[in-house]
Amino acid sequence: KLKLYAVLTCSVTLVISMFYVIYCNKKFHESKLTFFWNRDMFKELMNFSGWSLFGGLASVFRNQGINVLLNIFFGPIVNAARGIAFQVSNTINQFLLNFYKAVQPQITKNYAAEEYQNMMSLVFRSSRFSYYLIFILSLPILIEMPYILKLWLHEIPAYTVLFTRLMLITILIESISYPLMTSIQATGRIKWYQIVVGGLLIINLPISYVFLKIGYQPEITMYISIILAVLAQGFRLFFMQRLLKMSIRTYLINVIIIISAVTLLSCILPTILHFIYNESFLRFCGVTICSFICCFIFIYIIGLQKEEKKYVNTFIRKRILRMNKE
Repeated sequence: KLKLYAVLTCSVTLVISMFYVIYCNKKFHESKLTFFWNRDMFKELMNFSGWSLFGGLASVFRNQGINVLLNIFFGPIVNAARGIAFQVSNTINQFLLNFYKAVQPQITKNYAAEEYQNMMSLVFRSSRFSYYLIFILSLPILIEMPYILKLWLHEIPAYTVLFTRLMLITILIESISYPLMTSIQATGRIKWYQIVVGGLLIINLPISYVFLKIGYQPEITMYISIILAVLAQGFRLFFMQRLLKMSIRTYLINVIIIISAVTLLSCILPTILHFIYNESFLRFCGVTICSFICCFIFIYIIGLQKEEKKYVNTFIRKRILRMNKE
């Protein structure tokens, strides 16, 4: 079954790639295959793609390497729990990736056009919005995780609840990093960025091995991942300052402090409801609805700037007027 799954997954990827090729050949004349040689350009492309590959491999080592370690120290049951956590987190993360695909070209375009102020404004805004998107989806899941997994799996493997919660926290931390990564990659000077950040991802494996060898429980691997994710974010800010002259202080004020305030205030009421009432489907619905309402209220009040609030107000008015006309 695993072999069949691998073949089918590969087939899906190939079919999608072929559709991309066919569509581009029909819609874009410049995408036609032609022979071309430029040694300097190829050297630059190979340098960039090589360091990008290093970063990608570092991410693979972090995720799959930890799976191997957990299997060695604790067996397949713990691995199954981590696999479930990955499945939940990947589903939520897909929403972020779809949003990020719309933002990524705009950041690169602004850098290419040397519109650095617009680029920074977009980086700050998209960092906050990326976090809000994941946070809105994650908050009720984080609070009601045991009940959700019980509905889904009936029998919950050990560590599944904790692993899934820690995985979602890691995604929340990393969600604000995508715009920074795009900005740094747009400069083309990614060698030391990939060495430092990719190196942090890789050392997750040996550090986890040492702690597991000492006798720590499997969740230590997740705590190490969270700590390294925070450190990686700090180094991304350092490279943004060095390569693009971004003010770290401005970023902390306009992004980190704002999303932290939204997070803390949005969690209060849903968490109170969770502890007041007994576990039930009614509590799950109440916590979910309360989480959405609190998130939207505090994002609007605290998390949006004046221009963004004006845009939201205008959009809501237009929708109301359109509904009245219909």
